[in-house]
Amino acid sequence: MKPLFIKIAILVSLVVLLGIGVYVVWTRALGTEEVSSPQSPPATGGETVPNLEADVELPDTASSSSILPKKVSDGEAFRYWIVSDTGEAYYLTPEGRVFLISDDEPDEEVLSQSISDLQTADESPSGRLLLVSFGDRAELQWGAFDTIDGVWRPLPQEVRYATWGGRDELLYGIVDEKGVQTLSEIRLAFGSPSIKPLMRNFRLLNTHFRFLSSPDRLFLTELPSESYEGRAWELDLKTLLFRPFFAPEKGLSLHWSPDGKILFRFSTNGGFDALNPQKESVLPLSISTFPEKCTSNDGEIFCFVPQDFFESTHLPDDYYKKALMTIDDLYSLDTNTFFFQKIFSSYGAEIPGIDGIYPRYSNGELYFLNRYDGGVYKVNL
Repeated sequence: MKPLFIKIAILVSLVVLLGIGVYVVWTRALGTEEVSSPQSPPATGGETVPNLEADVELPDTASSSSILPKKVSDGEAFRYWIVSDTGEAYYLTPEGRVFLISDDEPDEEVLSQSISDLQTADESPSGRLLLVSFGDRAELQWGAFDTIDGVWRPLPQEVRYATWGGRDELLYGIVDEKGVQTLSEIRLAFGSPSIKPLMRNFRLLNTHFRFLSSPDRLFLTELPSESYEGRAWELDLKTLLFRPFFAPEKGLSLHWSPDGKILFRFSTNGGFDALNPQKESVLPLSISTFPEKCTSNDGEIFCFVPQDFFESTHLPDDYYKKALMTIDDLYSLDTNTFFFQKIFSSYGAEIPGIDGIYPRYSNGELYFLNRYDGGVYKVNL
């Protein structure tokens, strides 16, 4: 019995030892095997626009090495403008000095005279003149800078408000006639400008005017704020009849493209949209931005779109008061083909932070103002 038991014990021990040996060899083999790291999924070549209602993939066709915005002004600009005939770009500093932008040389100072308390600035249809208001808001003074002879042409002191009327020599505005506010036509001349009254007891004060043609009319909007419902009207300059353009909305902010073909619109509750003259949306998708961040040229829209849109802030008031600054991406949209693409993203390795406003297309280049440093920039398209 004992020899049999001993044989069985020895056999069991050999089996156990063999199992342990196999296990050791197997685990060592696993431990020395080189394990490859998991591969990332291949890039799709597109990225999603921030704040879209639909999950739409866009072609990221811009290259950071080929399309880069360039600062072209030496100093800070209150406003810039472009002369359409020559393509020359000028800017007005916050102190009222005027410079001609030069790509290769220092900017040329064409007017050293300073102006205090600049309020507004707007270029004429050709860009030859710049209409400026300054001084006390309760009693603004107005003048036009002429790029040809480099001088200021003051408007009569009774002019309280003015806007361009479709030609360099024509303005529309509000004139104080011995205490009576009168909507008037103002014709510029080398001597004293002539004033033609159109409508007396004009009561729509604190409004912004924009001249539109075909037919000739004034587009009037109240100053935007979320605290009240802003309104907009059209005034036919032939019949002098008013027509409401939009129902009142809080925070209503409106900005026409230079050619008068696209109206960029924002309201506190309705958000942003781009409309044709028939008030039809031309956007195939929804983006969040402000009207002053957009322009259009020959059917193509350019917009600076904030990478993050702060819906909890008081809009649009916080943005216009500079209590809110944005980091923007620049997009373009062809309204004929609906091709939508990103041109560049700001705040990266090669591009500084950009809060872009007042973009303007000129001869294959897009100019704009950066609110962070007040500089005039341009990007070759």
